Amino acid sequence: MANLTNGCDVLYLLSNESSLDFWTYTETSKVLITIILPCILVLGVTGNLIFLFVLYRVRWMRSEITFYLMNLAFADIIFLSFTVGEKLWMYLTSPYMEDVSGIGPVACFVFYPVQAMAYFASIAVVTIISYERLQAICRPMGKIMTRQRHHSKRLAACSWFLGGAFSCLLIPGKSVVRTYCVEWEIYNFTNTSSVPPYPDPMLLCDPLWSWSAMFANCLQTVPFFMAMAGNSIMYFKIIQSLNSTKANANTADLRARTLRDRNKVTRMLVANGIIFFCCLAPFQTASLLRAFFNIEVLHFEAVSTVLMYFNSAVNPIVYNCTNSRYRMAFRLAFTTGPMSSRTRRFRSVLSMEEYRRSSVVL
Repeated sequence: MANLTNGCDVLYLLSNESSLDFWTYTETSKVLITIILPCILVLGVTGNLIFLFVLYRVRWMRSEITFYLMNLAFADIIFLSFTVGEKLWMYLTSPYMEDVSGIGPVACFVFYPVQAMAYFASIAVVTIISYERLQAICRPMGKIMTRQRHHSKRLAACSWFLGGAFSCLLIPGKSVVRTYCVEWEIYNFTNTSSVPPYPDPMLLCDPLWSWSAMFANCLQTVPFFMAMAGNSIMYFKIIQSLNSTKANANTADLRARTLRDRNKVTRMLVANGIIFFCCLAPFQTASLLRAFFNIEVLHFEAVSTVLMYFNSAVNPIVYNCTNSRYRMAFRLAFTTGPMSSRTRRFRSVLSMEEYRRSSVVL
């Protein structure tokens, strides 16, 4: 219950355990915010920055696919920085979970839209990668004929534009900055000595209309599940096509080896996409349950939140674990000496034909 007093809405809260757990940080949330999420932030930002450094340092890594992966790395860095950074900032400046008073109104109009833009852009980039791989595997000649100059740049720009457009649609869900003066009422509290002495007001980002929050939840989940369904169909067709080309595995000519290398990169990208949707699906499922059925599954939401953030940190690990050429590029990027010397070392490991194929299959 809230009444307007002295320029702020007075929010009367019952000082029982359930109300305390809902509005303030529990022991589980404290461990999550102070230990787990910072580790994911450091892992994700460091890993993606290293991947971008590898693209800058190793020229043969620059291709159409790695250009999309570069955009995905930028989206992951932005998403982790703004989401985990925001939660740490809020935790350090207020005892209330949703209080953005330490950040200010900028959290409602900048932080949340930027988070949503990076989230939608990453979905678009992953879908573009799946479509490009489908064209390369199933219709390679058609892909070569339809490829134009700046094709990759246009698609990447479209993904960021769509991300920005969808994020603007989410603004009404958290666009009203409202100050609440909290007053706790002692009721059914087992330990009266621990009644929360929180006199400071809290700043919340409320929805513009009563239905705006539900609309925002639907808008962030429906495109995700549509993209997951579309990517699943493309992954099925890609895997089918890859299995049909196994008969060429023992062929010794250059074309067959190039085909095998291309298929390895494709399997890596498919694995990366499957991990992407598997990590995000639990969080989006929890959002749908909350939006349509008003079901609060706190423990499930905590686990799904960790998976969502971990998804933005795991991509460089997947690249190195699933593809030997990416591992070679990572080692080469951190090799000292001039570019010509490092290139000669790389050529001493691979044959000249394999070196020339690197930029093609990546």
